Amino acid sequence: SDLFPDSFEDSEAGQIPKGWEITNLDKTTSKFTTGLNPRKNFILGSGDNFYVTIKSLGDLQVLLDQKCDKVDDEAIKKINSRSDLQSNDILFSGIGTIGKVVYVYDDPKNWNISESVFSLRANNNLISPPFLYQLLKSHKLQSYAFALASGSVQKGIRMGDLKNYEFVKPHFDIQKIFEIISSPMIQKISINLKQNNTLKSIRELLLPKLISGEIRIPDAEKIMEEIDF
Repeated sequence: SDLFPDSFEDSEAGQIPKGWEITNLDKTTSKFTTGLNPRKNFILGSGDNFYVTIKSLGDLQVLLDQKCDKVDDEAIKKINSRSDLQSNDILFSGIGTIGKVVYVYDDPKNWNISESVFSLRANNNLISPPFLYQLLKSHKLQSYAFALASGSVQKGIRMGDLKNYEFVKPHFDIQKIFEIISSPMIQKISINLKQNNTLKSIRELLLPKLISGEIRIPDAEKIMEEIDF
């Protein structure tokens, strides 16, 4: 509690806690970009890597399944030369279903994003990744994005408009305490989601075989024992 100011001061947004500041996403991120459009760059449908569009952004996770488009190794290299996606980056859907937010916990190995997905990287000297993640999920920012979305066929928010989003930034010491508390939760959510996906895959593999009699319960139990969660 000693980290919190004991008074307020005036700002262009009204009174804010003393020592805090009004800033925007552009000033507090070290990288703010998108993925790559396949047009003239690569062909969809070949290779074993996943090309993540907004349809593959789920609740808190990237859905790497059969519904996700595929690209080859050369395409992944081209996309990464633009997005340079890394762990602790935050994904934000900018077109169509606006405002889906995913925390990239692990370094992407066999997937990358399309031009419809924004990738934000926190400037670690100014803002912590978990704080940026929660900021992007906040009702105020989501309302801001919806209000500025435009387009006749598909609504979308321009990168420049999202960069200009202003917010009150707490002192960095408070953000670090928040990170210490929230990071294990984000990590646990990520692990649980991966385990759930593994269990779904196992169910889809085993259930038809069990029903048809192709395998029996002891066989299924043996398969489960061999799987590394």
